Amino acid sequence: EDNPDDIPAATKSPFNHQLMKVVTITDIKKASKRIEDYVLQFPLVKLKHCVDDPSVSIYLKFENLQPIASFKLRAAGNSLLKRFEDNPDDIPDRVWTASAGNFAQVCRSRI
Repeated sequence: EDNPDDIPAATKSPFNHQLMKVVTITDIKKASKRIEDYVLQFPLVKLKHCVDDPSVSIYLKFENLQPIASFKLRAAGNSLLKRFEDNPDDIPDRVWTASAGNFAQVCRSRI
């Protein structure tokens, strides 16, 4: 078992002493591919005149336009789909969740 004192601070979870996985660009691309049939695609919108420095660009992604008005569709959907990625025949007809918020709404939606 890992000694919590030997774990670099950047990989410690604030909630416990377990290692947190570093997310790579490959992980992000796989997740994007995994959920592409379940999420709506929206363009990034450049925010204008929000800072004094013209070299700064800020873009907004309006995930509130997803069917459940939240980024949770991406996170929860990816989590559920990844769980059964290697065994698609094991995907259950129903998934139970203890969440009372957006995660539960995602599970109840199209995924």
